[in-house]
Amino acid sequence: MAFIFNIFNIKVNGVTSNANLDFGNVVQSGHNAYSKIVGGNIAVGDFSPSTSLMSNGVQDMDVSDQGQLGNPPTEVFNQA
Repeated sequence: MAFIFNIFNIKVNGVTSNANLDFGNVVQSGHNAYSKIVGGNIAVGDFSPSTSLMSNGVQDMDVSDQGQLGNPPTEVFNQA
């Protein structure tokens, strides 16, 4: 059976470090970061448009800072 999630309004005040925001049935299989984005996003008030400015000039030769190729994470499916 297919799931439909209608999300009409959500307000997130802050997300830091290695956080994520999930809706519905989600399986977390390790947190890998394969891209780096430097910038900011601002929305003042509840009904203002979101404005962002991104500036990416980072040279990252090792591609991933996680180093999980030799030690992959184990999936946990029975989260309650």
